[in-house]
Amino acid sequence: MKTQAAQACEDRREPDDPFNDQCPVDDVSRKYHSCLQREMALLRSVNLLRCEQWHPGGVDDWSVSEWAVAMLGELGELEEAAAACYPTAAAADLEALGAELADVLIYLDLLAARLRLPPLGGAEGLSGSLINMEKFMCQRMLGAGLRLGDTIKKLNRDRDGIGGNVATACSLQGKVSKEITFLADSLLTFGRQFDLDLWEVVVAKFNEVSRRNDLDVFIRPNGGWVRT
Repeated sequence: MKTQAAQACEDRREPDDPFNDQCPVDDVSRKYHSCLQREMALLRSVNLLRCEQWHPGGVDDWSVSEWAVAMLGELGELEEAAAACYPTAAAADLEALGAELADVLIYLDLLAARLRLPPLGGAEGLSGSLINMEKFMCQRMLGAGLRLGDTIKKLNRDRDGIGGNVATACSLQGKVSKEITFLADSLLTFGRQFDLDLWEVVVAKFNEVSRRNDLDVFIRPNGGWVRT
């Protein structure tokens, strides 16, 4: 049985989606992944476009470390919002949780862009299927964020010619990519625990921030973007 979040994502797929209603049942998850891949690609486009309105040099105005710190700050706010949702969550608590989930994902995508990584999930997309980890998902996300920060620290050490690293720069770059994908997948899985559609909360938060700061880049709820 599909959750409301999964159904909402399927409803947003484009008419020419190759995974149409005639697909076998086994391809339902592939349709879901196809939808998420398009959404993450769209997020990257609007993220970079709006970033230029804050940063004249675009995403490169901040270092990798600065984007990582910004993302980790949002991850800490997510943990606070999550604490308010246990054992039961009021509507206002869920709204706040969704906003913080969106903030982390938006900053995580900007961090990935600064690292020249593809949109979150890459070619395989995100699964949101880390079901066996749901009970400890908030701790897992914090752990992934901390590991990511530690790996970026080691890359900075390598960049500056400072000794102490055991792993090679290539190995560390691969680890950064894996941790970013894991964290994005964890956000998706965590949102599903509360039946939150991650894309819906991203659109709501992205557009709210644009309005609040008099920026002109907005995401259309059912796909695409617009400048006002």
